[in-house]
Parts: sequence; structure tokens; C-alpha cells
Amino acid sequence: RGAQLERLKQVISLSVKSLGIVNGCIHVECCTLPDGQVKLFELGLRPGGGGTPDPIVPWISGIQLSAEYIRLCAGDVPETLEPTTSRACNYHFITPEPGKIATIAGLEAISAEDVLDFAFFPKTEDTIKEVRAGSDRSGFIIVGGDTAPEVLQRGYELENRIKIEYC
Repeated sequence: RGAQLERLKQVISLSVKSLGIVNGCIHVECCTLPDGQVKLFELGLRPGGGGTPDPIVPWISGIQLSAEYIRLCAGDVPETLEPTTSRACNYHFITPEPGKIATIAGLEAISAEDVLDFAFFPKTEDTIKEVRAGSDRSGFIIVGGDTAPEVLQRGYELENRIKIEYC
């Protein structure tokens, strides 16, 4: 919020302009450091993947990203690109310990009004691998709320409801 958010917007805007992007959907991954610096990890002329276009962007901003992107690709003028809300979201990746699964419990406990989406991919007798790439993740929980600390904590709380026993 405040100065950090303005600095993020400035760095992203300058980065997009430096690449000559004048129209389209961009995916940006970056962070701010305690001293205010912005570190840019990735910038691509594409929408974000996974749950980013829906439900994350609509939850955070009120912008229906998928619909607006389709309008843009069809040569139409987007209806609204101005945020109508300002909320927090955590795309929490589930990364349990590696090993062969004997039993899984607690998946039914990952349902609440603040859970925007959830998936857990491994099944009994599958082997969970060490996470080295995105495809090694065991699942995700997308949590919506009012503040970043709230949704970050909630993601861990919900993941801890999943109980795995290993062979």
C-alpha cells in the first residue's frame, strides 16, 4: 500500500513501456524489499496462469479479466479496466513432505467462504516428489480476504488441515 504500491506501479509501467507494449494483457511477477526497491522477476505479454485470471484478479480488483481479455483479442474495446475493489489474495501452493502416501485426511475441511478455489492432486499410494518445478506442487488453495497478512496466515492454516500419513 501507499509508497510501495506506487513504486511497484512505476516500475511495472516503465518496464512495459521499455518493451514497447501498448496493448494487451501482461503477467508480472515482482516484489518489494524493505528498503523500497522493486525486484522484477518476470514480465510477459500474456495473462497469468492458473487461478490468476479467475478467481484472483476479479477478487482483488473487481475486473473480469477473462472477459476483458477476450474483448481485447476480438478487437473490441474493454468495458472496464479500472479496479472497483482493492482486496488481498493468496495463491497458496500446497507442498507436503515427499514420500509415498498411505492415507490423506482433511481435504473436506478446506471449504470456507474465504476459499476462492482449491485442488489437491495426489491420491492414496501416489508418491509426493520434492518440489523442483511448478508441476511438482501437490495443489493449491486460493484464499481471499482484506489484508495480505490475513490471507497469508489463512493459507497456512488451511494447508495444515490436510493430514498425510506416509507408507
